[in-house]
Amino acid sequence: MGIFSRMVNLCKADLHGVMDQIEDKGLLLRQHLRDMSCAIGDDEAKLKAFNERRRNTLSSRRMLSDEIQKIDSDLTMAIEKQKDDIARLLIRKIYPMKKHHDELSNIEQELHLQISQLADTIQVQRMEYEKYKLRAADWMQETRRIDTGDNAPGGNQTRWIADELSAEEVELELLQRKDKVLGGNTNE
Repeated sequence: MGIFSRMVNLCKADLHGVMDQIEDKGLLLRQHLRDMSCAIGDDEAKLKAFNERRRNTLSSRRMLSDEIQKIDSDLTMAIEKQKDDIARLLIRKIYPMKKHHDELSNIEQELHLQISQLADTIQVQRMEYEKYKLRAADWMQETRRIDTGDNAPGGNQTRWIADELSAEEVELELLQRKDKVLGGNTNE
């Protein structure tokens, strides 16, 4: 069983090695940056939804507050005129409204907390994204410099990975790769 498990491990290792050779690190790097950007966008959309919900909750709470004040003044007037039946009716009406007002207040506070936490998270994510984007650009520049054989330091300025490649750049990259791959096979 020991020999069989060692053979399986050897096959797995060879398969991982082949996959490493096939994968284009630059493409993977750009994809990871796009994924990070999408995640930040999703969090920003969530933040926008939280802010909208908080505005709606605040608006509802203010309207309810105005209604409570109106009923409270009506209740005071009913008590002053000794209209106990009307006062009881208004008390039954005002208590659930006050309870709902308190619930809206709690929801608003909870949303405020979530908004501030999410805003902080997004800020950290943006800083990390920019840091990784810059690192990726440096890595891509270094890789291009090595691939083209340009060993002069400080050749090209750092380029943002998130920028779209122009058609000319794509064609140049294709020609360089064809030259590298097919360079030794000129018998065709």
